[in-house]
Amino acid sequence: MSQPTAPAASSASVGTEMVLRVFDVPNLRAIPGWQEDEDTPLGRSADDVAHLARRLDIVQQTLVSVAAGIRRDMDRVIGGDDADMPLSHGVLSNSGQSLDFLVVRRSELFQALERAVGLHRLLAAHPPAPPPEQKPAAPAQQKEKKLTATQRATLEAVATGKVTMHASEMRKPMQVGAAGVQVDRKALNVLFQRKLVERDTRTSLFVGQTVRPTAAGLRMLAVLNAAPAAAPTAAVTASPRSTAPAATARRPR
Repeated sequence: MSQPTAPAASSASVGTEMVLRVFDVPNLRAIPGWQEDEDTPLGRSADDVAHLARRLDIVQQTLVSVAAGIRRDMDRVIGGDDADMPLSHGVLSNSGQSLDFLVVRRSELFQALERAVGLHRLLAAHPPAPPPEQKPAAPAQQKEKKLTATQRATLEAVATGKVTMHASEMRKPMQVGAAGVQVDRKALNVLFQRKLVERDTRTSLFVGQTVRPTAAGLRMLAVLNAAPAAAPTAAVTASPRSTAPAATARRPR
């Protein structure tokens, strides 16, 4: 079977082009609300729109690539030049099923993007009023769940940029890769649930997506690294004849 080739950029950026056309902006970073914090409704909506647009672009790019390979094979069949084609799995092999799956997935993402764009236009036109200023409640800060030693080690490993996630096949669990660092999968799942880490969705899962700390994860690391070392429990008076240096406390790595 012929190997699929990369499609033209204009045929693969349907999600991005749709968003740019609706909001009349030059790039995704210029859509309303992009500069706002992700904790605000408009900022979170802008992030969702950009995320869906990029996912749709990736699916469309893969779809066009598979379709281009099928078209070349069909042209050979029509022209009678397919006698040397390997037919152990049929003319289309698995390409037909992959094409159908990608078409369905593209339709789902397109509809989801349309809904997200419609909601974002409403939020941009009628931004919600900011909540009244309130003093931070001390008890609420004390209720924040601390990280276990395993979760902290996993968060620090993610911060090195060496942790990735990828999917080898469709509809199968994602795999975690760690280059030279220790990563606990259960601890990583907890960090995802607490939104301390996220996947870099600018690349496809089939290629591999880097796991990185979120803004909340970076703040957590800063707090953990700024924690003071434990003070010595008692002062020891050195003997005049003692020449051994005093032991110093070290922060665990």
